[in-house]
Amino acid sequence: RGNTTWYMPKKPYRIDFPNKTSLFGLPKAKKWILLANYQDPTLLMNDVAFQLGRIFGLEFNQSSIHVELFLNGTYRGNYQLTEQKEVGEGRVDIDTNGGFMVELDAYFDEDYKFRTTRLNLPVMVAEPELNNESEMAYIREAMQGLEDALFEADFPNNSFEEHTDVESLINFMLINELVRNQELEHPKSTYCYKEADSKIKWGPLWDFDWAFGYNGYNAYFVTKNRIFYQGNSDPRPGARFFTRFMEIPSFRTKYKERWKEIKPQVDGITDYIETMAAKLDKSQAENFKLPDATPVTKNNSYQELIRQMKKWMDERIAFIDSEIETI
Repeated sequence: RGNTTWYMPKKPYRIDFPNKTSLFGLPKAKKWILLANYQDPTLLMNDVAFQLGRIFGLEFNQSSIHVELFLNGTYRGNYQLTEQKEVGEGRVDIDTNGGFMVELDAYFDEDYKFRTTRLNLPVMVAEPELNNESEMAYIREAMQGLEDALFEADFPNNSFEEHTDVESLINFMLINELVRNQELEHPKSTYCYKEADSKIKWGPLWDFDWAFGYNGYNAYFVTKNRIFYQGNSDPRPGARFFTRFMEIPSFRTKYKERWKEIKPQVDGITDYIETMAAKLDKSQAENFKLPDATPVTKNNSYQELIRQMKKWMDERIAFIDSEIETI
C-alpha cells in the first residue's frame, strides 16, 4: 500500500480475506490495511488524526488498533491495523448507484481519472468500479460543478452550498489545519464522496506523514504557520481550491463559529496522546530496536518525542485560537 511508503524499509501491507472477517471487534470486511508508520517517530500521528475525526463527528471515521506484527515467525514491529478506504457497510456506507467516492491526488495513477478545467485538480475514482470513461460523466459533472461555483461571476455571493455540505467541509478543513497536513496543498490522499441527490461530503481522513509540523527533512513538531487563509499564494491546485472557500464571508463566519464550538473538546487531544503513548510504551521500545526503524528516533527518546508532540499540539491549538479571528 502507498505510493511513497512502499519504498521505505518498513513496508505497509494490505490484508485480503476470502470472506468478510471481523478483526479485534471491528466491523467485518474482506480488506484491511496495516500501516507501518515508518516516518512517524511517535507511531501516533494517524491515530491522533483519526481521533480528531471522531471528536469533530465526521460521518465516516477510520477505526484502528495498534498490533505487533509477526510475518512467517519474524517480528516486523508495531503496525496500525485500520480499515481499507472503501464503500461498504461499516466503511463509507453509501449507495454507489448514482453516488461515488473519489480521491484528489497528484500521483494521478488510477485507471479512471480526470482533471478539473479551472484548477487542474487531479480526481481519481475510488468507487464505484467503472467499465469505461463514459460511466465517469456524472462524477466529473459533480466535481466540476463545485469548482465552477467557486469561479462564477457572482462569486463569493453565489450558491456554492448547493454543491458541497459546508459542515462536512469545515470539519475536514479544521482537522487538517489542526495537524497542519500539507498533503492537501498538492492535493494528495484527499477523499470526498457523494450520494445520489445529495451534496459532496469530505473524508475519510488518510495519510498524515506530512503533518504535525513536519519540515520535510525527517523532523516533526517544527513548523506551525497556517495552511488555509485568504491571500495564500501557493500555486498548487489543492491550496488554491481550499483557499478559495476562505474568500467567502459566510464560510469564514461558519468556520470561526465551528472552531469556537469544538475547541473545548479539541483541548483534550493531548490527554489522548498521553494515554496512547503509555499503551504503546513497551511496543515502541521493541519496534525501534529494528534495523529498519525510522531514523527520526535516533537522537530522541520516545518520551521526549511524545512531550514534543503534546507541546506542539497545545501550541497549535492556541495558535489557531488566536489567528482564527484574522481569517
